[in-house]
Amino acid sequence: MDNNDLIIRDWLAQIGASHKTKKLYTFGLEKYTGHVGKTAAELIEEAEDEITRGILMRKRSIRRYLISFREHLNEEGDSPNSVNAYMAAVKSFYKTNEIDLPNLKEKVARALEENGSRSQLDIEDVRKLINHCKSLRNKAIIYTIISSGLGGNEVRNLKIKHIKNKDGNGIATLQLTRQKVNYEFTTFLSPEAVDAIKEYLDFRNKSLKLAVKGDDDWLFVSEDGVKFTEHAFVKVFREIGIEAGYGNGHGLFGLARAHNLRKFFNSQLLNNGADIFFTDYLMGHKIDSMHETYFKADPKKLKERYMKYLPFLTIEKTEARVLESDAYNRLQADNAQLRLELEKTQKRMDEISADLDSRRGVDEKLDSVLADPTVQQILLKKMRELSYRA
Repeated sequence: MDNNDLIIRDWLAQIGASHKTKKLYTFGLEKYTGHVGKTAAELIEEAEDEITRGILMRKRSIRRYLISFREHLNEEGDSPNSVNAYMAAVKSFYKTNEIDLPNLKEKVARALEENGSRSQLDIEDVRKLINHCKSLRNKAIIYTIISSGLGGNEVRNLKIKHIKNKDGNGIATLQLTRQKVNYEFTTFLSPEAVDAIKEYLDFRNKSLKLAVKGDDDWLFVSEDGVKFTEHAFVKVFREIGIEAGYGNGHGLFGLARAHNLRKFFNSQLLNNGADIFFTDYLMGHKIDSMHETYFKADPKKLKERYMKYLPFLTIEKTEARVLESDAYNRLQADNAQLRLELEKTQKRMDEISADLDSRRGVDEKLDSVLADPTVQQILLKKMRELSYRA
């Protein structure tokens, strides 16, 4: 075991991490070391060297690394919970190794005048964006992101051939490589997304300029029939915000971004029972080799697991379609059971909380009584009487 492994093992042992915390914190630290480009041992050595040399905190590498890492996680589309968990892991690592941390201001999304400080879409927001979309292309783009977790760059690089792998349930399997990190992963498109894309392609094929000519054609194109530039893709979401009736910088105008749609996918899965490794894998994030091997070994099971969370990614209020699949029916039943168990767990937690509050009130009253000088004299007298009898 090398020095790097010893440092990590010692850190986890010192904080008394549970099995689940070990996996999460180790993963968070791996993301951090990968982003910075240094091993855990090198980070500690560098931090200690800067402390010894008396470098001011605001000029230390640790401050720059933490700010950069947080920005990286936000750009990747991680949910606030995931960002907080990864940052907590890194800070715990430094603290355990007696490295002082800089005071970083919490990054708060810029407040929107008509929308408070909300920076995340809920399902009603997404539904509103879709219902007000005048463009079939823009509607299909929204469905694609919220059902797959793809980032803007991956959506721009989708080709016709990528959506050919569709099963009888209407779910398309996407085998992709995230170009930014050259990382192969699998994700899926919901039946809603597949239908929206089909409708958009039917529209395209009515125009000579936009018509699909082969499997290597770009899936989503500009009005001129060419691949989106990054700038043009950003403008698409400006259009979406305006089409939803929230122009002039207010409300959903600021929320209608590919990044926030990706965060919606992330939070819908995590908030409804999916683990962070499964969610990160679908979003094209690098995960530990053990989980990666497991997910890649059996795409069929990966899809069945995705189907379990499909109801939380479905926008239509009424189920216009029923997926004819024994597996899906079983997953629906499992999902109903999961919801019931979550409700029971929440109810029990509320009961425990109320019980603790009640006990706290009794303890406070007892302390107040025992602090009364008269009561203290009576108790002292009784104790003396008992002592004499003994």
